[in-house]
Amino acid sequence: MERKTCQELIQQKLKDRLGKIEEILKSDDPTKLNAFVLAYSHDPLFRAKTLELSTGSSSDGFLFFDNGTIEYYYMDWFDGASRVLCGKEEALLKKLFSMFPEFLIIK
Repeated sequence: MERKTCQELIQQKLKDRLGKIEEILKSDDPTKLNAFVLAYSHDPLFRAKTLELSTGSSSDGFLFFDNGTIEYYYMDWFDGASRVLCGKEEALLKKLFSMFPEFLIIK
């Protein structure tokens, strides 16, 4: 069986993550977010704030760039893909990050 590439997987992975984020926001329980997120950090390489969701054989997360762009990334060993968010997806992440004003400034 041939493994799917990250480009083939990214849309479903993003959909799954956004669904979980919607659940967390609806629950109004910040402890659920802590259980979902591995780390919040500043990534000087990308000049972005990072919300890291998983690491290991595959990793994924969101990058918030200074210009307001939000990107989802999914990486698996020597492969990777990313997607810039817009519309409802972007609005959902802005809502999530607005809960942490000391971490990010959203334009």
